[in-house]
Amino acid sequence: MDCTKTPKSICFLIILFKKEQEKSVIFGSRLKSRQLDSIVVRNNDGVDLRSIKLFYEKDNIFTPTHRLYLERVISGDELYVFSYKDLKFVPGYLSQRTDHWGFLNKDTDSLINMSDVDLYYKSREPNPQLMSCGVLNKIIYPTRGYTEFEYEPNECGYVLDETRTKLNKKTMLAGGIRVKRITSRNYDDKVLDYREFFYTKGGTSYAKAYSSGILGGLPKYKYSNYNLKSADGQISGHVDIYFSSNSTNYGGMNALGSQIGYSSVVEVLSDGSRIEYRYSNFDTNLDDPAEAMLYGTRTESAKYSSKEMERGLLLSKKHYDCSNKLTYSESNNYGIKEKSFVPAVYSRNYFNTKLQEASSYKIYTYLPRLNRSRTAVHYEGDSIVNEILIDYNSYCQPVSLSKSVGSNEAEVTEIDYLWESDASAKSGFLLVPETQRREYIVSSGSKKLKSVEGIAYQKINPYLYAPVNIVTSTQGYADCDTVRCGYDSYGHLIYQEKSGGKGTVFLWGHSSQYLVAKIENADTVSVKRIIGKFDDFARQLKPDYGKITELRKELGNSAVTSYHYIPGIGLSSTVKPDGKTEYYGYDKFGRLEYILDETGQIVKAYKYNYKRLE
Repeated sequence: MDCTKTPKSICFLIILFKKEQEKSVIFGSRLKSRQLDSIVVRNNDGVDLRSIKLFYEKDNIFTPTHRLYLERVISGDELYVFSYKDLKFVPGYLSQRTDHWGFLNKDTDSLINMSDVDLYYKSREPNPQLMSCGVLNKIIYPTRGYTEFEYEPNECGYVLDETRTKLNKKTMLAGGIRVKRITSRNYDDKVLDYREFFYTKGGTSYAKAYSSGILGGLPKYKYSNYNLKSADGQISGHVDIYFSSNSTNYGGMNALGSQIGYSSVVEVLSDGSRIEYRYSNFDTNLDDPAEAMLYGTRTESAKYSSKEMERGLLLSKKHYDCSNKLTYSESNNYGIKEKSFVPAVYSRNYFNTKLQEASSYKIYTYLPRLNRSRTAVHYEGDSIVNEILIDYNSYCQPVSLSKSVGSNEAEVTEIDYLWESDASAKSGFLLVPETQRREYIVSSGSKKLKSVEGIAYQKINPYLYAPVNIVTSTQGYADCDTVRCGYDSYGHLIYQEKSGGKGTVFLWGHSSQYLVAKIENADTVSVKRIIGKFDDFARQLKPDYGKITELRKELGNSAVTSYHYIPGIGLSSTVKPDGKTEYYGYDKFGRLEYILDETGQIVKAYKYNYKRLE
């Protein structure tokens, strides 16, 4: 990137921290944390445009080993207050008071001899009374209304077997918490809205149904008689394996870094209606075993190819009203174009023995893509059904979308991408732009072209492709409308013109951050003759509005609109082609408050209120 073209900032974001606190923790090590104190938006003249101040729970600020808890946020005259459950029980850093999954389970530190594994295991069991300590349980808003959060322990109904090939039915606490209820109240404690969650199968008996939670494996700290072979394959033996005090077996994960996932969740709303969600889980997507094992023998700690990216996907959603009538349903299917992966090998030699183990496995890098979504609205025995089918290329970009619009009719869109015609475009670009989009109507087996849009691109800089020609037709490939575009070195649009006529020229300013003028029915040559180079004009910290006034005089057949700004806030005034000016005023939060005409009369006024849920 050419650093000489980097514009000067016209607005600064300033983040202030409290002085570093050194926090002494156990084992003689030291942790340091920095407390975010405020966020200030300030303009070039040193004037604060906006500020946010943050305050923390007082007891924890001066306790070196404790975590910081945000207590208040002040933005202007708006105050937000946060409260947490039982902060007095929250331990310091590197505490030993945790269960198998790292959640609080006791109120004092204790170190247990790992030689007594059974006792150690019991010391790591979940404690439902303590695992929710320190979590957010209330937010108070500037209106004095508030939202309360209630939690309950995670509970599973199934546990993945140690072989990772089947599920075992087992009810147990799984560590950590889940949301039980969210309640919103107004300033006088009247309930405005609440949502309650049940992690069970759907149906009318959801409140008493069996948990849909699946635990990704039981914790294990020692294997006895762990059978292995020596490197030459001649000696068989066993060892006792201890894992570190804060680790379990190599399994244990369900999806998205959580040890448990729920196949079904029921959300009950305040009006008595409910929504039933169903998600992919181990019951639909088990992991793949290791590709190969040393000597072909599987050991308990063998690696596996995790498919956690295929779990936690929304499979279906159903809405029922308070009388248990189905009003809306949705079902989703996902596909995998190519199972991309990174090959990996795990090996382990055991100290003072000739015993070893090894396995090869895959680290999957693909992501499932939605390829079919079906929705239906149900009313009095009838249903309106819509279905969308999506196909992807090898880069996971949609190349075909089909949407049903009737029982025998569908709208189909086909998309081509730039890399198909320019191989260099697919290297180094996260989003490769479209070059052509074709829309069809498919009815009773026949396919009729409805419209075509083709786009040609220019490489503006090493990081940006921009459209320079856009061709659109609503009559097949005949009678095309063409729009040509040009850009400055920053990628800003500076002109746009249709075939057969003059176009519109755009001028930028304030260090190339704001559009300052739009000149309709003009060409770039005439504009450049007055303002000079587009890049030089845009780079100015304060635009030369005198030259824009000159454009109005010299280009008599053009319509010139100019825009004036308060940097960091927004548009302050607009001068229209007829010379009349419109002014804009903002409140202290930067929201548009009024619009004035050139005589100072209010044309429009805006008021902002918090929405009530009664």
